[in-house]
Amino acid sequence: MTDIYTTPDPETESWWSELSALQELRDQTIHTKQHLSQDRYSTLLSKTAINTIKVYQNVIYYYGGYILCKDRYLINEYPYNLGYDDIYPLLMNERTYRDIYNSMHNPTHPL
Repeated sequence: MTDIYTTPDPETESWWSELSALQELRDQTIHTKQHLSQDRYSTLLSKTAINTIKVYQNVIYYYGGYILCKDRYLINEYPYNLGYDDIYPLLMNERTYRDIYNSMHNPTHPL
């Protein structure tokens, strides 16, 4: 992403240490030994872990802004409900448009 969208080095961002902690948490979860499973579960249920997991939003905001500036049509492929959820109907058929619109804006009363 840094090369494609000429973004600054993400390691200098304030959220980078949290992202590294999330990767460590992921590694501990996937690669843990059976005898450490109790520690793993207590770590996953801690408030610290819950806050660490939320770092994904910072990463999405960070790259979403750069993607929107460089390629506004690509933003349709980016996660929605995080501030980058514009719809460009010319890129889809009527059914796809309705499905996306309803899931983002009107799930209880579809078009």
